[in-house]
Amino acid sequence: MLTGLLFFKIQMKQKILLSFFLSITLVSVSFASYLDDWPDDALCQWMANPSPPVHIVEEVKKRGISCEAGKVVTHSVKPSNNKNTSSASKVSLKTTNSSLSINIEIEFYPAIFSDEMQEKLYDIVYSFSEIAKINNEFNKQFEDDSPEIIQSTLYDLGYSASYRDGDYDPGSQEVFLDGGSSEKFYIQPLNCDLTKSPDCNNNNQRVMMVEKDKTSDEETKLYEWSMFVPESNIFPKGSHLKYVIFLTEGDCNVGGEIVFMEFGDPWAGFRFSLADGFNRDETTIIKSSDVTGKWHNFKLEAHWSRKENGYIRLMVNDIYVEEYKGQTLKCDQIQMTYGLLRAQIKKSNLVKSISNSVYFDNVKISNIDNSNPSIFLNAKLGKLNKKIQANNIHDGEYTFRLYVRFEGEGNSKIGSGLFEIKNGNIIFINKKQSQLKTGSRDFYDTLEGQIDEDGQFYGSIELDILGGKDRSEVYTLKGPINGKIWGDSPDECCARVYFLPRLKK
Repeated sequence: MLTGLLFFKIQMKQKILLSFFLSITLVSVSFASYLDDWPDDALCQWMANPSPPVHIVEEVKKRGISCEAGKVVTHSVKPSNNKNTSSASKVSLKTTNSSLSINIEIEFYPAIFSDEMQEKLYDIVYSFSEIAKINNEFNKQFEDDSPEIIQSTLYDLGYSASYRDGDYDPGSQEVFLDGGSSEKFYIQPLNCDLTKSPDCNNNNQRVMMVEKDKTSDEETKLYEWSMFVPESNIFPKGSHLKYVIFLTEGDCNVGGEIVFMEFGDPWAGFRFSLADGFNRDETTIIKSSDVTGKWHNFKLEAHWSRKENGYIRLMVNDIYVEEYKGQTLKCDQIQMTYGLLRAQIKKSNLVKSISNSVYFDNVKISNIDNSNPSIFLNAKLGKLNKKIQANNIHDGEYTFRLYVRFEGEGNSKIGSGLFEIKNGNIIFINKKQSQLKTGSRDFYDTLEGQIDEDGQFYGSIELDILGGKDRSEVYTLKGPINGKIWGDSPDECCARVYFLPRLKK
């Protein structure tokens, strides 16, 4: 059975408050007491860790054990296994200085702990040792490999207890946009049925960069980043993944004012969420079928304000997709974090067996002021905000067919006709030679678009794909002029449209 401390007696020549000193002494002695019942092999298993707990090291020295690869090699001193001794242990302490003289005699008595109490004590010891191990491994990794991250004036790396070597790579060459590398964030499987990790109690795992310079009331900032989720990504059903979080600081306990996250069914996709305090629903900004295997570029401009003059504007892949006006700040300050956070891990069986990863590149934060005006000044909601140099490379008349694809169903043809391209950025549909099954052909007048020199089409169109339901949505269009030009709408959760053009000869 596990033994520990139950009573102690103190005799003093002079009364003085020693609670803090005694608490440290008692913890140290209590570790030693319960270790009396540990077999040598158990101690050597702990010694195999890169950074074993101090009390384990002391016990190994006390017993004279030599450990190798988690096993006992030799021992020169055999500890006493008398578990039920009735004699008390005594520790005498004496400290003197010019104004104080203290004699303390502490008398210790053995105690027997229940199985439940043993489990609690084991959890405490495990947590302390695991956190120490993680800290040591983390510090060693960054001292050896990435000192520039430690010295960064912009970000700190925040990580949880299940962090392991390699979970953050500041110079990953697996996939990148510019500069030959990107930042990789990786979260490994965690089985809370088998481990005592504090992450199980916190119900999340995280590896994220945290902005050091917090933003205050009435400041305006532009946040830019590019993000890549691998095609091998498996969504941990029951849990959810957060990639960018704007955290508040203060006494209001709002948490994240803005969150970019991935959800599984039935809300599959990459979502943008404002805090509940703003009474705002979440919005899908990238459909699940389009999330993985490609870089996505984000630009978020925010005027942080406790008043109603605040705003949030969001551009994804150069398309102005979201706007919010009103109060944007409820706490004292706010800061950007980016990386990977796996939340509600206890609700997902997949968390026990799968890993998740994400890559970030071109992360940038800048002030919006007279010297750096807003990129949204001439942008239109739902429209492409990308300057494409005029060209006539792809000018001409094109026949087209228009299709709609509902989730879980096949493609349905809803229109066809003829459109013309002039100077690369003037596109219009000849309504007299076109048909549209869902809604009036006047919807074709809403088509806008541009084509770059590489033949990539960017634009938008308003359509009523349900026909007769008196509801229409604006679809943002993107795709090659010689392939499928896909259209997505944030208002339509379960359908996509696409044009299939062919150059008329």
